[in-house]
Amino acid sequence: RPPVLVLSVHDVMPHVLRGPRRIEKQLLQRVYNSADALIVHHELLRTRLQDEFGIDPERLHVIGHQVFPVPEDLRSVKPPDGSPMVLFFGALRANKGTKVLCEAIELLPSELDVQFHFAGRGDLEVEQELSRFAATNSRTTAEIGFVEYERKAELFRNASIVVLPYTEFSSQSGVLHDAYGHGRPVIVTDVGALGDTVREDGTGLVVPPSSPVELSKALEQLLTDGGPRSELSGATTRVANERSPQRLGESLRAVYDSFS
Repeated sequence: RPPVLVLSVHDVMPHVLRGPRRIEKQLLQRVYNSADALIVHHELLRTRLQDEFGIDPERLHVIGHQVFPVPEDLRSVKPPDGSPMVLFFGALRANKGTKVLCEAIELLPSELDVQFHFAGRGDLEVEQELSRFAATNSRTTAEIGFVEYERKAELFRNASIVVLPYTEFSSQSGVLHDAYGHGRPVIVTDVGALGDTVREDGTGLVVPPSSPVELSKALEQLLTDGGPRSELSGATTRVANERSPQRLGESLRAVYDSFS
Protein backbone atom coordinates (compact mmCIF):
# COMPACT_ATOMS: atom_id res chain seq x y z
CA ARG A 1 0.00 0.00 0.00
CA PRO A 2 1.35 3.47 -0.88
CA PRO A 3 1.81 6.04 1.92
CA VAL A 4 -1.34 7.81 0.70
CA LEU A 5 -4.12 6.18 -1.32
CA VAL A 6 -6.70 8.28 -3.17
CA LEU A 7 -9.43 6.20 -4.77
CA SER A 8 -11.83 7.35 -7.50
CA VAL A 9 -15.14 5.51 -7.19
CA HIS A 10 -17.09 5.56 -10.43
CA ASP A 11 -19.42 2.66 -9.53
CA VAL A 12 -20.42 2.44 -5.87
CA MET A 13 -21.62 -1.07 -6.71
CA PRO A 14 -20.62 -2.79 -9.97
CA HIS A 15 -23.09 -2.89 -12.85
CA VAL A 16 -22.84 -6.68 -12.91
CA LEU A 17 -22.16 -8.63 -9.72
CA ARG A 18 -19.37 -11.19 -10.02
CA GLY A 19 -20.54 -13.18 -6.99
CA PRO A 20 -23.05 -13.09 -4.14
CA ARG A 21 -24.00 -9.51 -3.28
CA ARG A 22 -23.01 -9.96 0.38
CA ILE A 23 -19.48 -11.10 -0.55
CA GLU A 24 -19.12 -8.41 -3.19
CA LYS A 25 -20.09 -5.74 -0.68
CA GLN A 26 -17.62 -7.08 1.90
CA LEU A 27 -14.79 -6.91 -0.64
CA LEU A 28 -15.74 -3.37 -1.64
CA GLN A 29 -15.92 -2.40 2.03
CA ARG A 30 -12.29 -3.47 2.47
CA VAL A 31 -11.23 -1.50 -0.60
CA TYR A 32 -13.10 1.64 0.47
CA ASN A 33 -11.79 1.42 4.04
CA SER A 34 -8.21 1.21 2.77
CA ALA A 35 -8.29 4.62 1.07
CA ASP A 36 -7.29 7.92 2.69
CA ALA A 37 -9.62 9.77 0.33
CA LEU A 38 -12.39 8.70 -2.04
CA ILE A 39 -13.58 10.74 -5.00
CA VAL A 40 -17.07 10.42 -6.48
CA HIS A 41 -18.79 12.24 -9.33
CA HIS A 42 -22.00 13.32 -7.60
CA GLU A 43 -23.34 14.16 -4.16
CA LEU A 44 -25.79 11.26 -4.35
CA LEU A 45 -22.89 8.81 -4.70
CA ARG A 46 -21.18 10.34 -1.66
CA THR A 47 -24.39 9.77 0.31
CA ARG A 48 -24.52 6.14 -0.81
CA LEU A 49 -20.95 5.53 0.35
CA GLN A 50 -21.77 7.07 3.71
CA ASP A 51 -25.08 5.26 4.20
CA GLU A 52 -24.30 1.85 2.71
CA PHE A 53 -20.62 1.50 3.60
CA GLY A 54 -20.28 3.79 6.61
CA ILE A 55 -17.46 5.82 5.07
CA ASP A 56 -16.34 8.84 7.09
CA PRO A 57 -17.61 11.94 5.22
CA GLU A 58 -14.28 13.65 5.88
CA ARG A 59 -12.68 11.16 3.47
CA LEU A 60 -15.23 11.76 0.70
CA HIS A 61 -14.83 14.37 -2.05
CA VAL A 62 -17.29 15.21 -4.83
CA ILE A 63 -15.71 16.22 -8.13
CA GLY A 64 -17.94 16.25 -11.19
CA HIS A 65 -17.51 13.96 -14.18
CA GLN A 66 -15.38 15.74 -16.76
CA VAL A 67 -16.72 16.51 -20.22
CA PHE A 68 -13.97 15.71 -22.68
CA PRO A 69 -13.65 18.32 -25.43
CA VAL A 70 -14.60 17.17 -28.93
CA PRO A 71 -12.44 18.45 -31.83
CA GLU A 72 -14.28 21.07 -33.85
CA ASP A 73 -14.08 18.99 -37.04
CA LEU A 74 -15.87 16.09 -35.29
CA ARG A 75 -18.81 17.99 -33.78
CA SER A 76 -21.64 20.21 -34.98
CA VAL A 77 -23.86 22.67 -33.14
CA LYS A 78 -27.00 21.19 -34.67
CA PRO A 79 -27.88 17.73 -36.01
CA PRO A 80 -28.35 17.40 -39.78
CA ASP A 81 -31.67 18.24 -41.41
CA GLY A 82 -34.18 15.47 -41.99
CA SER A 83 -35.65 12.85 -39.72
CA PRO A 84 -34.42 13.29 -36.13
CA MET A 85 -32.28 10.44 -34.81
CA VAL A 86 -32.43 9.18 -31.22
CA LEU A 87 -29.18 7.54 -30.12
CA PHE A 88 -28.56 4.82 -27.55
CA PHE A 89 -24.81 4.40 -27.13
CA GLY A 90 -22.65 2.24 -24.90
CA ALA A 91 -22.20 -1.17 -23.33
CA LEU A 92 -25.11 -3.52 -23.96
CA ARG A 93 -26.11 -5.04 -20.63
CA ALA A 94 -29.45 -5.99 -19.11
CA ASN A 95 -29.38 -2.99 -16.74
CA LYS A 96 -29.07 -0.53 -19.63
CA GLY A 97 -32.79 -0.78 -20.38
CA THR A 98 -32.61 -1.50 -24.11
CA LYS A 99 -35.66 -3.74 -23.83
CA VAL A 100 -37.62 -0.94 -22.18
CA LEU A 101 -36.57 1.44 -24.96
CA CYS A 102 -37.69 -1.03 -27.62
CA GLU A 103 -41.09 -1.26 -25.96
CA ALA A 104 -41.28 2.54 -25.81
CA ILE A 105 -40.47 2.78 -29.53
CA GLU A 106 -43.40 0.53 -30.35
CA LEU A 107 -45.73 2.78 -28.33
CA LEU A 108 -44.89 5.88 -30.39
CA PRO A 109 -47.40 7.03 -33.01
CA SER A 110 -46.68 5.39 -36.35
CA GLU A 111 -46.79 8.77 -38.12
CA LEU A 112 -44.01 10.23 -35.93
CA ASP A 113 -40.98 10.94 -38.10
CA VAL A 114 -37.97 9.56 -36.19
CA GLN A 115 -35.13 7.05 -36.44
CA PHE A 116 -33.56 5.14 -33.54
CA HIS A 117 -29.99 3.91 -33.55
CA PHE A 118 -28.41 1.51 -31.04
CA ALA A 119 -24.61 1.32 -31.03
CA GLY A 120 -22.33 -0.74 -28.82
CA ARG A 121 -21.46 -4.24 -27.75
CA GLY A 122 -21.85 -6.34 -24.62
CA ASP A 123 -23.90 -9.31 -23.49
CA LEU A 124 -24.66 -11.69 -26.33
CA GLU A 125 -28.31 -12.03 -25.33
CA VAL A 126 -28.84 -8.26 -25.42
CA GLU A 127 -27.02 -7.99 -28.75
CA GLN A 128 -29.26 -10.66 -30.26
CA GLU A 129 -32.44 -9.07 -28.89
CA LEU A 130 -31.51 -5.72 -30.43
CA SER A 131 -30.60 -7.29 -33.77
CA ARG A 132 -33.96 -9.07 -33.90
CA PHE A 133 -35.85 -5.91 -32.97
CA ALA A 134 -34.04 -3.81 -35.57
CA ALA A 135 -34.80 -6.42 -38.22
CA THR A 136 -38.54 -6.07 -37.59
CA ASN A 137 -38.84 -2.34 -36.81
CA SER A 138 -38.32 -0.02 -39.76
CA ARG A 139 -37.47 2.96 -37.54
CA THR A 140 -34.62 1.18 -35.77
CA THR A 141 -31.05 0.19 -36.64
CA ALA A 142 -28.56 -1.69 -34.46
CA GLU A 143 -24.80 -1.29 -34.85
CA ILE A 144 -23.35 -4.17 -32.83
CA GLY A 145 -19.63 -4.11 -32.10
CA PHE A 146 -16.83 -1.85 -30.96
CA VAL A 147 -17.30 1.75 -32.14
CA GLU A 148 -14.15 3.67 -33.10
CA TYR A 149 -13.75 7.25 -31.85
CA GLU A 150 -14.45 8.90 -35.20
CA ARG A 151 -17.59 6.81 -35.71
CA LYS A 152 -18.70 7.56 -32.17
CA ALA A 153 -18.36 11.29 -32.86
CA GLU A 154 -20.34 10.87 -36.08
CA LEU A 155 -23.19 9.14 -34.23
CA PHE A 156 -23.43 11.86 -31.59
CA ARG A 157 -23.14 14.54 -34.29
CA ASN A 158 -26.08 13.02 -36.19
CA ALA A 159 -28.22 12.55 -33.08
CA SER A 160 -30.99 14.91 -32.05
CA ILE A 161 -31.47 13.23 -28.65
CA VAL A 162 -29.39 10.80 -26.60
CA VAL A 163 -31.37 8.38 -24.44
CA LEU A 164 -30.16 6.50 -21.34
CA PRO A 165 -33.06 4.23 -20.28
CA TYR A 166 -31.12 2.39 -17.55
CA THR A 167 -33.08 0.22 -15.13
CA GLU A 168 -30.40 -0.20 -12.42
CA PHE A 169 -27.35 1.99 -11.86
CA SER A 170 -25.03 2.94 -8.99
CA SER A 171 -22.85 5.38 -10.87
CA GLN A 172 -22.38 8.58 -12.80
CA SER A 173 -22.44 8.22 -16.58
CA GLY A 174 -19.71 8.76 -19.15
CA VAL A 175 -22.24 8.51 -21.99
CA LEU A 176 -24.26 11.33 -20.45
CA HIS A 177 -21.19 13.55 -20.48
CA ASP A 178 -20.35 12.48 -24.04
CA ALA A 179 -23.77 13.85 -24.98
CA TYR A 180 -22.87 17.10 -23.21
CA GLY A 181 -19.61 17.30 -25.14
CA HIS A 182 -21.57 17.13 -28.38
CA GLY A 183 -24.27 19.54 -27.20
CA ARG A 184 -27.10 17.03 -27.35
CA PRO A 185 -30.12 16.96 -25.00
CA VAL A 186 -30.87 13.76 -23.14
CA ILE A 187 -33.65 11.61 -21.77
CA VAL A 188 -32.59 9.57 -18.74
CA THR A 189 -34.15 7.39 -16.08
CA ASP A 190 -34.08 8.26 -12.40
CA VAL A 191 -31.40 5.78 -11.30
CA GLY A 192 -27.94 6.32 -9.85
CA ALA A 193 -26.79 9.89 -10.36
CA LEU A 194 -28.54 10.22 -13.73
CA GLY A 195 -31.81 11.83 -12.69
CA ASP A 196 -30.36 14.30 -10.19
CA THR A 197 -27.59 15.32 -12.58
CA VAL A 198 -29.94 16.06 -15.47
CA ARG A 199 -32.40 17.92 -13.23
CA GLU A 200 -29.60 20.03 -11.75
CA ASP A 201 -28.02 20.69 -15.14
CA GLY A 202 -31.30 21.38 -16.96
CA THR A 203 -30.14 19.31 -19.93
CA GLY A 204 -33.03 16.95 -20.58
CA LEU A 205 -36.01 14.98 -19.30
CA VAL A 206 -36.08 12.45 -16.46
CA VAL A 207 -38.48 9.50 -16.40
CA PRO A 208 -39.04 6.59 -13.98
CA PRO A 209 -36.99 3.45 -14.72
CA SER A 210 -38.59 0.41 -16.37
CA SER A 211 -41.56 2.43 -17.66
CA PRO A 212 -41.97 2.19 -21.45
CA VAL A 213 -45.07 4.39 -21.28
CA GLU A 214 -43.34 7.31 -19.56
CA LEU A 215 -40.26 6.94 -21.74
CA SER A 216 -42.45 6.98 -24.85
CA LYS A 217 -44.19 10.16 -23.66
CA ALA A 218 -40.86 11.90 -23.06
CA LEU A 219 -39.57 10.89 -26.50
CA GLU A 220 -42.72 12.17 -28.19
CA GLN A 221 -42.51 15.41 -26.21
CA LEU A 222 -39.00 16.24 -27.39
CA LEU A 223 -39.46 14.91 -30.90
CA THR A 224 -42.57 16.97 -31.64
CA ASP A 225 -41.28 20.28 -30.26
CA GLY A 226 -37.85 21.45 -31.37
CA GLY A 227 -37.89 24.50 -29.08
CA PRO A 228 -37.12 22.64 -25.84
CA ARG A 229 -34.43 20.62 -27.63
CA SER A 230 -32.65 23.84 -28.56
CA GLU A 231 -32.84 25.19 -25.00
CA LEU A 232 -31.59 21.93 -23.52
CA SER A 233 -28.71 21.83 -25.99
CA GLY A 234 -27.66 25.28 -24.79
CA ALA A 235 -27.56 24.00 -21.23
CA THR A 236 -25.24 21.15 -22.24
CA THR A 237 -22.74 23.66 -23.60
CA ARG A 238 -22.70 25.57 -20.31
CA VAL A 239 -22.15 22.38 -18.34
CA ALA A 240 -19.40 21.24 -20.70
CA ASN A 241 -17.49 24.43 -19.94
CA GLU A 242 -18.02 24.05 -16.20
CA ARG A 243 -16.78 20.44 -16.24
CA SER A 244 -13.82 20.80 -18.54
CA PRO A 245 -10.76 18.66 -17.69
CA GLN A 246 -8.86 21.84 -16.87
CA ARG A 247 -11.36 23.02 -14.26
CA LEU A 248 -12.01 19.67 -12.65
CA GLY A 249 -8.32 18.86 -12.79
CA GLU A 250 -7.67 21.73 -10.41
CA SER A 251 -10.14 20.27 -7.90
CA LEU A 252 -8.62 16.83 -8.25
CA ARG A 253 -5.13 18.19 -7.76
CA ALA A 254 -6.28 19.99 -4.60
CA VAL A 255 -7.30 16.64 -3.05
CA TYR A 256 -3.86 15.17 -3.73
CA ASP A 257 -2.09 18.33 -2.54
CA SER A 258 -3.96 18.16 0.77
CA PHE A 259 -1.78 15.17 1.70
CA SER A 260 1.56 16.77 0.78
